[in-house]
Amino acid sequence: MLFHLQGGPSRLQAPVVSGFGRGSAQLGFPTANLCPSHLAPALAALPRGVYYGWAVLQSEPDAPRKCVLNIGARPTFADGEGDTVEVHVIHRYQSAFYGAQLRVLVLGFFRPEMRFSGVQELVSRIKADVGLAASLLDAPSNVSAKEDAFLIDAWTE
Repeated sequence: MLFHLQGGPSRLQAPVVSGFGRGSAQLGFPTANLCPSHLAPALAALPRGVYYGWAVLQSEPDAPRKCVLNIGARPTFADGEGDTVEVHVIHRYQSAFYGAQLRVLVLGFFRPEMRFSGVQELVSRIKADVGLAASLLDAPSNVSAKEDAFLIDAWTE
């Protein structure tokens, strides 16, 4: 069910907030959780599920990185209300960047949100999603998206 977004990429910008602490510790895939209230209009147009694209931190404006993101309610875990936006940037950062602004250029959709029978099944699927995203983002049409003005223009708060 892989496809590019109709009407072109979605552009998300929000501060990184604390999540449930599960991405790094339990799953082995650190995530930057974006504040959903900052993204309400953009999220209204995106169904719950897993996406791929490019992310850039305000502190590293010249370094767009490949990413996978999940938008949804985390159905495998019954630990909270409301949707979250969890971005796994395919890069190893030396430290956390809570409070920093993150921009994400969402290029395409992998699959709808789904419930897994347990953590191992979820981790296996995340590994597959990350591998697929890394491969897709190497395609010339997706590599050129790193030059999108949203990612490289001057930052505004």
